[in-house]
Amino acid sequence: MSSSPAPRASFKATLLTGLLTLLPLWLTWVVVKFVFVLLSDASRPWTAPVLVQLAAISPGTFGWLVEPWVQTAIALIATLCVILLSGVMARRVFGQRMLRWFESLIRRIP
Repeated sequence: MSSSPAPRASFKATLLTGLLTLLPLWLTWVVVKFVFVLLSDASRPWTAPVLVQLAAISPGTFGWLVEPWVQTAIALIATLCVILLSGVMARRVFGQRMLRWFESLIRRIP
């Protein structure tokens, strides 16, 4: 008698182990990709026309601005800057006062 598991049981265990190892990695990738696409799409309506106009002014110098990956990257950076700016404002006195006013407004809603 051999103490090693049957080949079929070993295959199932190895397959299950591989799936359980790769599942968190795959889910992380899906979430990160979703967030970055969502962030870049949020500011694309404002950044794309500006980049196209810059490229039209000087195609030799700024022609690369009309590339889709450049527009996506700049839109993502612009959205992140807006998020950071709102965070900085919220931490300042003005931002804290605005948040308190908004919270009091929300509390008044029945």
